Amino acid sequence: MISKLNPQHIKYRDGLSQSARISPELNPGNIKVDERRLEDFIHFARELAERLNFYNEQNQPAGTWTGFLTHPLYQGREKEWFEDLAAFIENTEIFTENYPAAAQAFSSPHLALFITFFKTA
Repeated sequence: MISKLNPQHIKYRDGLSQSARISPELNPGNIKVDERRLEDFIHFARELAERLNFYNEQNQPAGTWTGFLTHPLYQGREKEWFEDLAAFIENTEIFTENYPAAAQAFSSPHLALFITFFKTA
């Protein structure tokens, strides 16, 4: 039976060869080395600031660094601070038009440099 097969009658079909099955998961552009978002970094920095002592001019502990990442406008409302900061970063112009006082809180030089550092990293 096999001896009756003629190689000219066998047709090659490339229905779904391995080269045609390019998986998007294998594309290097689809995977980030560090998949954390800007909000994750800010949240981490906020938790770290709670553990770092701040020293005054007399080299005495005078609290923590949490004041670096907060504003009196958001006293006791840290979750709202994170959400508003994310909205401010996402679309600064619209946020500034709708919430000018909050936009001013997020426009401090130290916070702008801090955010820029994480956005460029």
